[in-house]
This record gives sequence, structure tokens and C-alpha cells, in this order.
Amino acid sequence: MTAWAAAAAAAVQTATGLLHLSEATAKAQVSQVMAKLGAASRVQIAVLAHQAGPE
Repeated sequence: MTAWAAAAAAAVQTATGLLHLSEATAKAQVSQVMAKLGAASRVQIAVLAHQAGPE
């Protein structure tokens, strides 16, 4: 496992713990957001969110 993959896995585990979601639910939600935005990765989602700015 690369350092990047390990960091991504840790981020998912942290988010699921904070939000009281299962890992499968979190991954499914991210996949749905990616599909709706036409994003190829979570990084693209973050870039799009940053560009949109706060509402």
C-alpha cells in the first residue's frame, strides 16, 4: 500500500467515525457525488468545492 492510499484510507475511517457511518455508506455517498459532478476522483470533488466557495 502506498503512503497516498494509506492516507486516503485513514481519512475515510476518520470521517466514518465522526459521522457515525459505515465505511460502505461513506464510499457509496462519495461515489454518488462523483457521478453527479462527473468527477473522476475525490480530489476533483475537493477542487470543485473550493472553486464554488462557501454558500
